[in-house]
Amino acid sequence: MGSVLTQEWAIALAEHSAAPESSVQELLQLCNVQASPSHGSEIESKITSLLPLVAYLEHSGGQHADLLMPELTRRVPELSESWGASVSAASEVEALWVELLSGLRSVVHSREIKAASKQALSEALKQLQASMLAAVVLGSTDASVDAAMASGRAGVVPLGATSAPQLMLRALTRSAAFSGEGVLPLLPRDALALLEWSHDKLLKLSMASNGAAGPTATLLENDKVLVLLSELAHTALDLGE
Repeated sequence: MGSVLTQEWAIALAEHSAAPESSVQELLQLCNVQASPSHGSEIESKITSLLPLVAYLEHSGGQHADLLMPELTRRVPELSESWGASVSAASEVEALWVELLSGLRSVVHSREIKAASKQALSEALKQLQASMLAAVVLGSTDASVDAAMASGRAGVVPLGATSAPQLMLRALTRSAAFSGEGVLPLLPRDALALLEWSHDKLLKLSMASNGAAGPTATLLENDKVLVLLSELAHTALDLGE
């Protein structure tokens, strides 16, 4: 079954007043199979495999959320494992990021899903966004900021504009889905924690860097990074949990 058909089936299943658990298990298994690259880029396959799960949770009114939320929470941070993979169609991948992240925003703020499940997903999303920020600012797919600080690394070369983390950053700061509302797929406490992490880790690394070609330039001259920091502040202050 193609990814689009899988997503349509997920929505139809979610809108069923009493969707059987066996069908939801089948959906989950199908999405796990589709996570393996068959066509397109590695990151494209991974994002596409998550979209039916997100679509189901958006339309199900919380039905079977206990079954799907742990799997979604486990797989979201794993997207960062594909930061260094090649991207064959940048515009398509950026559009997939927008669809996935806007859907995850709806899920993490859903009133029908248990608070503990939403908190776990928000924590996973915080990890993913921290990894993305570190990859963009450090110019490396090794997103270990502590390791970079310990090594005194400076003058790194930014990742290409069509790399997976750069496209994720564009999705969060340039798309209509986010630029209008300015609310990220995070709970307020995690938005605040990520904002503090960005200051404590990335800004300190920038100040320790020697030369304008290093993380300082990337952090201060990349307007998308600055927009994201503003969105983090808005998310932390604007929404109630």
